[in-house]
Amino acid sequence: MKIKIEHSTQEDKAVIKVYCPYDDQFIKGAGNSSGKFSHSENCWVFPSRSESKARALLIEIFGTDDTATSPKVDVRVTFPSMYYANKDAIRLAGRMVARATSRDSKAVLGDDVELVTG
Repeated sequence: MKIKIEHSTQEDKAVIKVYCPYDDQFIKGAGNSSGKFSHSENCWVFPSRSESKARALLIEIFGTDDTATSPKVDVRVTFPSMYYANKDAIRLAGRMVARATSRDSKAVLGDDVELVTG
């Protein structure tokens, strides 16, 4: 999972730019914390005063912000033969395992997720 925070300025105002995977819960939280999505830069832009809120939201949703230094481990998960998550993401420990955009869409795996069988 690639999460990155950059300090920058826009229109002479200090901002932070947050680069993170798509997530419905993050979108709601970002909007409530003065975040605006920049389509041209493909990132969220927050006033610098909201940095602590943005970092807390990243940790709440993704389990990390860009300061993570802990080692990564491999985890093998077995789901029931019929696991249904219509237009939603399957999450484990704050990480997206897979997500579908509609009932008939193909599931998209999260970053660094490998499907072994199924």
